Amino acid sequence: MLRCEEVDVRWGIVDDGGEKKNHAMKTIAVGVDFTEVKDKVIAAAVSLARAFDATLHLVHVCAPEPALVGYSGYTYPGIDEREHELQLEKEELRKIVDALKAEGLVVNGYMKSDETEKGLIEFAEHRNADVLVIGTHSRSLINRVLLGSVAEGVVRKCPIPILVVPNSEKPTE
Repeated sequence: MLRCEEVDVRWGIVDDGGEKKNHAMKTIAVGVDFTEVKDKVIAAAVSLARAFDATLHLVHVCAPEPALVGYSGYTYPGIDEREHELQLEKEELRKIVDALKAEGLVVNGYMKSDETEKGLIEFAEHRNADVLVIGTHSRSLINRVLLGSVAEGVVRKCPIPILVVPNSEKPTE
């Protein structure tokens, strides 16, 4: 029979052979995707940052430009629209960072062009984050099976601790 022993479950306290070491969170990476779960993700990250006096590093990972190999002089038809969209996302991220700074938090904002899953993991590693905070969307079972879940992929592959913030809506089957 498995016996449960008393364990110190406070974040950041590790019992290393009788010696307790403090591994408090000081760097928090936050994936921001401008969807309905964004506010909850930011609220969770802010709560952690305040509790541990940590720095927040917000990142928005945007899809890379499509590669048009072999078509010299060809312009992707949606390039102006995509540039406009990226500018709006950059402004939105700047507003979030400025608002959090006004609340007294230490915050930095970044935009990264990459596949979302890979970009989030690389960003968190590059920043030496103690935790990565991301959101998950309420998607149907069929969508999760066919399309996969970014949050699920990050959880499976990321070597650092992750806090996944669910959307409050219940997923449909």
